[in-house]
Amino acid sequence: MSLPAASRTDNLSFTTQNGTELTDLASTRHLNGQISPVTSDTGNATFDSSRSWAYQYDTLNRLISADRTAGTKQNRIYAYDDADNLIYNSGLCAGS
Repeated sequence: MSLPAASRTDNLSFTTQNGTELTDLASTRHLNGQISPVTSDTGNATFDSSRSWAYQYDTLNRLISADRTAGTKQNRIYAYDDADNLIYNSGLCAGS
């Protein structure tokens, strides 16, 4: 994979006191600030199975969906009003 020079790859990892790696997450931030899919690099099913997410943005660069791609599938939908205020987050709403 080739990244533009201004893109940034972020890694976040956690280990126990005895050195056991719990998780190692990686993502790339695009030039416009959007985050590409977050993936788990450890393959540790106990800790990482639910930590891989894919993101979609609208033409105004607002987050409109977040989909958990590993483990138990989960999708989040976001909506905004004309003033760019977040008015809907499916992860916080119950029912239909």
